[in-house]
Formats: sequence, C-alpha cells, structure tokens
Amino acid sequence: MSTNCGIQFDFNHCSKLLEHFKDLSDLPFTEMDQLESGSIANKDENRMVGHYWLRNPDRAPNSKIKQNILDSWEQIESLALGLRSGKIKSDSQKKYRDILWVGIGGSALGPQLLVDAFCTGESRFHFFDNTDSQGIFRKLSELDSLEHSLVVIVSKSGGTREPNNILHILRHCFESKGLKLAKNSVAITQPGSALEKLAIKEGWLATLPVWDWVGGRTSIWSAVGLFPLALMGLDFRQFLKGADKVDSVTRKHCWKTNPAAKLALILYASKKNSKTRDLVVLPYRDSLSLFGRYLQQLVMESVGKSHTRAGELVEEGIAVYGNKGSTDQHAFVQQLRDGKRDFLAVFIEVRKDHYQIPAFLDKSTVAESLQLDSSTLIDDHLFGFLHGTRMALREEGRENLLISLDSLDLHSLGGLAAFFERMVGFYASLVDVNAYNQPGVEAGKKSAEEIINLQIELLKFLNSQSSPVTINQINKKFLGWNCAEVVPALLARLSENKRIIKEGDKFLRL
Repeated sequence: MSTNCGIQFDFNHCSKLLEHFKDLSDLPFTEMDQLESGSIANKDENRMVGHYWLRNPDRAPNSKIKQNILDSWEQIESLALGLRSGKIKSDSQKKYRDILWVGIGGSALGPQLLVDAFCTGESRFHFFDNTDSQGIFRKLSELDSLEHSLVVIVSKSGGTREPNNILHILRHCFESKGLKLAKNSVAITQPGSALEKLAIKEGWLATLPVWDWVGGRTSIWSAVGLFPLALMGLDFRQFLKGADKVDSVTRKHCWKTNPAAKLALILYASKKNSKTRDLVVLPYRDSLSLFGRYLQQLVMESVGKSHTRAGELVEEGIAVYGNKGSTDQHAFVQQLRDGKRDFLAVFIEVRKDHYQIPAFLDKSTVAESLQLDSSTLIDDHLFGFLHGTRMALREEGRENLLISLDSLDLHSLGGLAAFFERMVGFYASLVDVNAYNQPGVEAGKKSAEEIINLQIELLKFLNSQSSPVTINQINKKFLGWNCAEVVPALLARLSENKRIIKEGDKFLRL
C-alpha cells in the first residue's frame, strides 16, 4: 500500500487479523472530519484539537487561527536566521553555539527526535528534561561557556514544575558568571501564560506561541518542533508538507486503502479477539532510534484511559516499546519470535543509504578480516537483518507490519509521524476513549504537589519541636493527609541528605 509520498506499507503479515470484520462504521472518519473542522474534540477540557491545521493552515476553522499560524512561521524563521547568522548575539556579544533546550514530555521528545535525526553539528543541543540536579549539572559541565549558550524554555502553561526548576538553576548559573538569563533566552509558551508575562517583563529575546488547541504530544508541528529545525538551518516547511501529504491520504473514508485506519482496525481486531497487543517499533536506522520513545507518549498518553467517553470502565491502552534494529535483534526479538504472542511488530526501513561503504569479508583470521568485500555494503547487512528478522517472525505466525521510506528526510519523517497520529485518532474512536486529554498525568502532578506540601509541613513540624519526636508522633500529626503513607520515605530521604537528624527511632530538625 503506497501513499504516493515516499512511504509504503506492507500489511501482508498482519491482514489476517481483519478476517472477521465486514461491515464497519463510518463513525471514526466522521469524528475525525469534525475534529479537523474545529469542533470541541476534547470535551473534558472544552477545547478544539488543531494540530492538523499547523501543517495546513488553510484547513483552520477561521481566518484568525490561520493567520496566527502563518505569522508564527515567519517569526520562527526570522528569529532563527538572526541567531544563526550572528546578527542576534548573546549579552556578552558572542555568537550562539550551544542550545540549552528546557522542556518536559512532548516539549522535549519531539525536538529530541528531530535533533537526533537531522542535526549536523553546527549547533549543539543540550536537553534539560528532568528535575534531577545531578543530570542538570552534568549537562552544564559539557558546555564550553555560558557566553555562547541560548536558553529555550518550553512550557505551554508556564507553570509546569520541571522546567520552572531548571529555569531557576540556569538563572543562578548565568548570574554567577555575570550574565543575564533574560538576554539569552527564548520562551515557547501559550499567549498570556505566566511564562510569557515573565519573558515580556524581563525583556527576553523573544516569545514563540503554542496555542491552547495544541496538545503537548502533538506540539512537534508548532514552534516546539519547528524552531529547533530552523536553528539547524533546515526548511521546516518540508516537514509540514510531508505530514500534510500523508494527512490527505489518511483522511479518506476507507478501511481497506487508508493505511492509518487499517492499522487502527488491526489493533482493534486484536482487542475484540481478547488479545492485548503491544506495539513494538523497530526502525532500522540510527537516526530513528528515538522514534519509539516519541511514539510512547503519542500512543500511550492518547489511548491509555480508564473510561470511555460515555463513562464506562474499560482500562484501555497499548504499550509501545522498541529501540532500533539491528540492536533489538540481540535483545527482545528472541521473545517476539518464541515467546508470548501479545504484540504487533512495526518494522521501519529506509531504502536509500546515506553512505555506500564496503563491508568486511567474513574470514577466520584477524589479518584477513581487514579485507573489504566491494560487492557487499555495510547497509546491505542492515537490510538483511531487517528482512531476515521479519521472515523469522512470519515463520512462527507472528504478525508484523513493514513501513518503507524511500529516504529519511524532513518530508518522510513528517509523513511517518502524521501517519501514527491519525492511527491513534482512529483507534481511540473505535474504543470510544478521549484521545486528547491526560487525566492520569494531571493526577500524578497533583499528587506530587501534595507530597511537596507534606514535606514542607513535616519540616515545619520538626522545627517547632523542642525535642526529638518518634515516627508514631509524626504519623499521628499527618494522619489526615492523603499522602501520609509517604511519611517514612520522606523521613528516610531527608535523613540521608542530612536535612534532619535521626537518633534511633526519633527525628529532629537540623
């Protein structure tokens, strides 16, 4: 099955899963049409879902949104050109060389995928995507100098804990070197957010928009993904065009010829047959090694839901994992061939080789092994490993899909990402879950804040005591807290880090 845009799909090894499906509802297609037209697709949060408009502004529901998108493209291109050319310099009048990218979740996964796939080394990206002090300072130690460093803070709401913590550390580091963070920083955030207000107040280099109707896991089509491409000197419009071209194919109301709909139906068929299906992603190129991580958020955050849109308990989800071939052949492919039949493997091949390097001869001695076989190339072996593994799975009746890219470039990667986005939308409609909210993520954030507040109150309590207190006294004090079960772990951590004193079974504040 071809999309006429440099991507082909081979469903031959998994089509038998569709044998029992005859008459299928047109509802998933209708719902997708309504979503693209601007209906309230995410009713839990009462907002539109518009990432499809980002790659084709002509499909936006009104002229204002269309113009906002077009304006953002011009702003991204102009800002990136100024930074790359040296016209826009750091506050110490240095040309920017290192990009300190601060974001969490989709604010990091999309940019990381693009940088890993296409970065040529002209700009060096450093991703700060966790509130881990050791990790932050380890990455800071890799820098030659902060004088050459551009900070990009990505936070749609402006209130996300992790990027705010990292921003606080970076501010301290810049100021300790006599530099001003604001004069070296760009914010990517929702218009009107706390981060935008801070950037305007402090006079940051620029703010780039990501709108309310753009979810984090699809923000790669906004400034979140387009700005790093522009900073690398790449034409992000090719990335958008590739996605738009696949959109035109996967928009068609046909379960047989629409590849995104067909994959969604295959996964749904497995569910109807009472078989769970993990999605194992096996890209056979190093440049796509982060694609599995990118898909983890896209798929698992979208369809991993406890209830249907009508409120029925379903506990729906598809687990996604995978690194790259041929490394994975020496790891979990053993289980895929001989173990549980709980997966659908998706092989991704790139037909055009980047370099044509002869392979080594397979000789028995070290000296002879240095000879080259001019008739066989390094990437010929990669091709053999991919199709050999696929054949080995087929021999044992293990379902798998092959996606072939003519070449790996911005156009094809845009199309590949768009294909999986549309598949997720169709699958969510089939199982009747909201693909565009994330209540579990929000619950985790809420619980984390409760634990932080518990720690604050715990330290206050210990500080107010004139003598050491027992664990029983502490537990009694915080019995009414929802997260009181965390108290022992909190005490152990605070004690280990010398922030409280433990004497036997009693505790006191330093």
